[in-house]
Amino acid sequence: MIGKFLRAVAIPSVILLSSLIQASAEDTVRVRGTVERIEGPVFVVKMRDGSVARLTVTDNPLFVAIVPAKMSDIKPGMFVGSAGMMQEDGTQ
Repeated sequence: MIGKFLRAVAIPSVILLSSLIQASAEDTVRVRGTVERIEGPVFVVKMRDGSVARLTVTDNPLFVAIVPAKMSDIKPGMFVGSAGMMQEDGTQ
């Protein structure tokens, strides 16, 4: 009876644990801030809220920059993303 209970608990626990380990290895991390300095594979980033994050990057990280641009700066084949911020009166 105890053996059946242990198997019933152990098998789902192992499956859950292995899925959590896989997910953490594949997670995308999105950080917004200013790179203060680079120490080998570690990027020291000052976040928008003033805190500091130390990010160890892989051999082939993907970096995306946000820059102000004019309509005339947009060329065929470029990726364009936009965002809005809530105004004081509640409109965007």
